[in-house]
Amino acid sequence: MKTKAEPSHPPVWLLMPDSQPKRARSAERLTRPRQAAPPLDEEALRDRLRAIRTDTANHLDELLGQLTSTLQEQYGVTSLEATTAQEAADEIARLASPSRRVLVNRSATVAELRPYLKAHGLEIVETYDEQFVHPDQGVERYWQLEPPSAETAWEAFRPQAITPSPRQSTDIGVLGVNVAAAKDGTVFFVQHLFNISDILERASKIVLVIGVERVVRDRDAAAFVARSQACYGALSVALGVPRRGGDSKGEVPVGRSLTPASPVRDAAHVPMHAILLDNGRRAWLSDPRYQDLFLCIGCRNCLLECPTQPYYGGETGWTPRDYLAAFLRGDSSSLRECITCGRCGARCPLDIDLPAMISEAKAEAGATRWQDQFYCNIGTLFQASSLTAPLSNWLFNWPLARLPMEWVSEMDRERKLPAFHRNTFLNQYRRRSSAPASGRAVVYYPGCYANFTDPELSWAVVGILERNGFRVLAPEHQCCGVACFPYGAKELAQRYARRRLRVFGPLAQEGYTILVSCPSCGTALERDFPYLLPESDDARLVAEQTRDVSDFLWALHQRGELDTDFDPLKLRVGYHTPCHLRVRDLGPENLRLLELIPGMEPIDIDRGCCGMAGSFGMRRAHREESREIGRYLFEELRSPGYDLGITNCAGCEMQMRAGSGRDVVHPLKLLWRAYSNSGSK
Repeated sequence: MKTKAEPSHPPVWLLMPDSQPKRARSAERLTRPRQAAPPLDEEALRDRLRAIRTDTANHLDELLGQLTSTLQEQYGVTSLEATTAQEAADEIARLASPSRRVLVNRSATVAELRPYLKAHGLEIVETYDEQFVHPDQGVERYWQLEPPSAETAWEAFRPQAITPSPRQSTDIGVLGVNVAAAKDGTVFFVQHLFNISDILERASKIVLVIGVERVVRDRDAAAFVARSQACYGALSVALGVPRRGGDSKGEVPVGRSLTPASPVRDAAHVPMHAILLDNGRRAWLSDPRYQDLFLCIGCRNCLLECPTQPYYGGETGWTPRDYLAAFLRGDSSSLRECITCGRCGARCPLDIDLPAMISEAKAEAGATRWQDQFYCNIGTLFQASSLTAPLSNWLFNWPLARLPMEWVSEMDRERKLPAFHRNTFLNQYRRRSSAPASGRAVVYYPGCYANFTDPELSWAVVGILERNGFRVLAPEHQCCGVACFPYGAKELAQRYARRRLRVFGPLAQEGYTILVSCPSCGTALERDFPYLLPESDDARLVAEQTRDVSDFLWALHQRGELDTDFDPLKLRVGYHTPCHLRVRDLGPENLRLLELIPGMEPIDIDRGCCGMAGSFGMRRAHREESREIGRYLFEELRSPGYDLGITNCAGCEMQMRAGSGRDVVHPLKLLWRAYSNSGSK
């Protein structure tokens, strides 16, 4: 007579750094590769990732049902599909041992449960941080790391199977799963040191918490997604690991054990339970605005360059994706710390447009406050200030006048504002006595800043273009409304877009290239307009034909068509790439253009966001945050090696000048200065 075999564990695999010794600091290995890795076809990798994630989204109920059946029938593991985090926490509290200690890994899924676990009186032990003991020895920001190649990161993590251990405590382990395979129940974790394997080996019970979006069809797909998480999250890990410490070898000193309680029994089998956590995830699939959230693989790459993550995610460890998800399920009351710089979307391997989703969530929640209208209608303010200049300039510099302005708009009264010109660039341009009558024609859109506060920049653009044989068309001014959507004022943003397209649409249809010198205006025309007005052919066409001036000029040079008869300029300048250029894969062309000038030495200063972030840094409430975000850039620019700073964004220019004390100009002004006989318009 056969006896019924005790159910075995579902297969558990860890993707761990493949190095010796096993516990060597992963950041050191990732940023100092010892040998070249084989080429990685990133496009094919991303295509396969998207196909796997889309399959989960399209067949979610089928895959969850299959996983539940597999775990029960093959391994005797009972699964609970928890609709809310409260339901999941209630189940964990029921399973908790008398010690009331819960060992958890650093998982965004488990983090959703923490408040509810604490409400049950459970002691939560964050095992990841326990393994680091020298937090003062690490780096703070992404630019302090030497990025590994994609090939190195892909090869750095290898799967290892975990076997049960007889060493057990009375603690319960609650582990957020990276990926689970519906077909055979295999679960994958990405581990950078050894806390997950320790929990698996030592806890008296294991609860696997599986976000419903983390389920894929089979083991091959699960292994591929887990390895992709490790690959794309490599820099985030390399940034976080040394920041939390560890000695030079990455070893953990004696006495930092995860389980201080004595072993209570020998056992070859540790009971496992599974919780399939919804907690608002299915709602993403039913809403076209947030469907792409389901594609997220959880690599955490989106947090790497986020300027404000230390403020909204310092305690929780939230990524931008987690920040949005918490707001959508009601665990966060605000999204105002998002500055819509776009860096998170630019780093996402699946091109998930988190900034647009965050703006949509603000719009849905009616998050636009009355003070925000001041910034949403900044074009009207600029126009009024220009019409009343120089009186407006005097008022803006009078402390007593700034007090009511601070109350109305929350604008920091310590922030020095630009001077407004009554005689705007477009007024000057229309009264121009002479202009080239022939030549290839292009459209120039100066935007609000260059038109109302910096006509010198607009004339530099016109001068450079005409020097290179172009006839410049400058249509009547209208604000692009770029500030509206980030504040959640979607309908107002759409109205601005339609008004602007009534002018630019016909020009684009005639084949004109539309040039911009403001990165934010370029973002509005290239990205925002097609998103806000998806049915508009004009929005699509304008986006396709919009170019940044520097990018346009560099393309001329590559074709051998740029006039390079420059006067020498003996200057060493520090260049800051604005976020709204960086996320459009622009910026380096400014350095290349300036390198054409004899004597010019442009230096790329990559120190993240400057902290102005549109109107974010203008507001009193963000004064200290804005300065702290830009501190690294200011410190570098203050060093004696630079003659001045350069950047394309007027807001960045204001911030850099205020923070560093150095003069800061647009790179196109230097280009125009370097042209022979460039003093006349």
